[in-house]
Amino acid sequence: MQLGSRRAEIRSLVISPGYRTSVRLDVHFWEALQDIAKRRGLSVRDLVAEIDRDRDGYSRTEAIRVHILQFYRTALSKVETTEA
Repeated sequence: MQLGSRRAEIRSLVISPGYRTSVRLDVHFWEALQDIAKRRGLSVRDLVAEIDRDRDGYSRTEAIRVHILQFYRTALSKVETTEA
């Protein structure tokens, strides 16, 4: 991951039948979202729809970023627990 290549991308997603939305995220967040979706056997669209359903007052973009952070924190804590 190159930190110097920071640029945002806007992608359009259909997150439920008939509902299209646009999400603007840094490229690194899109890559992380794709990684999480792949690990869970979901499409990015389905993962974003799931995040959107559970976003509890966050904006969609904030909810996606928080989800990514929580996913990797949980994964790291599992690694640390097995190493202890």
